[in-house]
Amino acid sequence: MVIFFNTTVGVAQEVRADNDVAALSAMTAPTARVTRGGVEQQIPSSTVVPGDALVLGEGDNIPADATFTYAAALLVDESALTGESVPVDKDAHGTDPQTGQLHAGTVVLRGRAVATVTATGAHSALGRIATSLHPRQQLTPLQKRLAGLGRILALVTVGLCLLVLTLGLVRGQSLETMAVTAISLVVAAVPESLPAVVTLGLAPGARRMAARNAVVRRLSAVEALGSVTVPATDKTGTLTEGRMVGVKVFGWYDNGCGYTDRLLDLTQLVADDRGRQPPTPAS
Repeated sequence: MVIFFNTTVGVAQEVRADNDVAALSAMTAPTARVTRGGVEQQIPSSTVVPGDALVLGEGDNIPADATFTYAAALLVDESALTGESVPVDKDAHGTDPQTGQLHAGTVVLRGRAVATVTATGAHSALGRIATSLHPRQQLTPLQKRLAGLGRILALVTVGLCLLVLTLGLVRGQSLETMAVTAISLVVAAVPESLPAVVTLGLAPGARRMAARNAVVRRLSAVEALGSVTVPATDKTGTLTEGRMVGVKVFGWYDNGCGYTDRLLDLTQLVADDRGRQPPTPAS
């Protein structure tokens, strides 16, 4: 019953999370405009192959590495690849070879272009970075502590059982009786309910995170996130939105040059952007 309960809770959590992730992936499935056989068509980005002619415009995600055949006033955000938040001007006739290259995972901020796909998936620049990382499965802090506890329990249990076996033989008990007694003690010392207790402790955390729009695929991730003390993260685009927004005007005055009106216009724009009412100017 303990094993059944533990497995049921864990599988239910992972299935629910997988369904949520699949639904999100379906809603945000990227597409690309390509020209095949002289006909422009929109296809899933995952079906883009080398040789396709990409038709790019403002706001398009670039699905593969490509080289220009045509570009006009093209500005590309390459922060996902390089970490630099400043957009890059692209020119098909530039002296720098990189200005004539497009990379998977970047975004067109301005302009339009037609480019020929040269590499996709793991063969793209972003794909080579991903495959070179070789992620390893590491134990969470709780799993490490449980493993240490298991080793201590095993050593103590074996020691006590050998002691009981020895004392029984010294008192004249039969070897068969004392062997059964020692083995029974070993079985009794194994904490069968520990996995269920751990699962019950992590499941509420996963539910609370799901209520705040954070999808947890594995229960162990809840404990790992709870053990984080200092997050080490990249810069723009990871914790920030890549844009600056005024949130407060500390004061203004009218010296006859129209400063009051300009600041009120600024606060009105900020209020419109955030759905708030602009502040009332001080007297």
